[in-house]
Amino acid sequence: MNAYKILILIGLLLGYNSCKKTNSKNEANVIANKYVLTSGNYTGLWSSKTTNRSFTDLPVSTIIKEVAPGQYTGSFFISNNFTSCCNSGDNDGVISFNIKENILRDFKYNDIIPNCNGLFIGDGKLPEDNSIIINITGTDCDGDHTGTITLSKK
Repeated sequence: MNAYKILILIGLLLGYNSCKKTNSKNEANVIANKYVLTSGNYTGLWSSKTTNRSFTDLPVSTIIKEVAPGQYTGSFFISNNFTSCCNSGDNDGVISFNIKENILRDFKYNDIIPNCNGLFIGDGKLPEDNSIIINITGTDCDGDHTGTITLSKK
């Protein structure tokens, strides 16, 4: 092999190695951006609008449990201190959802508040570890809601 061919071969190998390093770095960034959600106590805020009413930064709390990999359930409270707001019993309802790759799917809140029960559904994301933002729609005694619930581990 002459020197010219050897230089081309070395250049190709160096180019391959730099591409390989770039791809590994990109893969590391993707892995680093996958946030986790662990079981525990979460507090946050509910903001939604109906035709006749707005709810802005209403304090909420929940006790979230991972029941299977990526599957979560929990007691939900319309208060910031894990107590029922409205004589609903042990909680103000139950939530459930799934998480896969920072995407929150199939959120469901079965609201059991007396004389105002309802159902809320949605999806969302994990913007950081142990934090979620849920886009919700649903109906209760106040009407048809659209809004968000934000939760962070306490």
